[in-house]
Amino acid sequence: MNDERLREELAALPREQASPGFTGRVMARLAEQQRRRPFVFVPAPAWAAGLALVAVLAGGLWLAEGERRERRAQQLTHLRAEQQRLASELAEIRALAHPAAPVVYLGGDEQTDLVLDLDQLAERVRAGSIQPAGYARPPR
Repeated sequence: MNDERLREELAALPREQASPGFTGRVMARLAEQQRRRPFVFVPAPAWAAGLALVAVLAGGLWLAEGERRERRAQQLTHLRAEQQRLASELAEIRALAHPAAPVVYLGGDEQTDLVLDLDQLAERVRAGSIQPAGYARPPR
């Protein structure tokens, strides 16, 4: 059954009217129930117990939050130490991958070793103090 047909069926039902005095009788019954219900007085010890319960719960939450903060601080300290260890290992790996001074061993004898430092060579070429082979010095 679709919504439109349901609306039509409900509209076709006869309308009921409340009997005379219905509202008055309902209001009188409510008033009677109000008179029968006794007033409940909550004594001071009950209030004190309620406040004590609230204080205990709040204290427990405060302690739990302190413990959580302490655990987080310990975790943060551990993570910082781990980060420093990893940074140190990464620096070691980079040092192995990129030696500080690229050099070429040219040979030698028992008394002398000939080593060419490529960084120094590149700086001298840039400074113009030496010319690479195959290049002519530009006129000044």
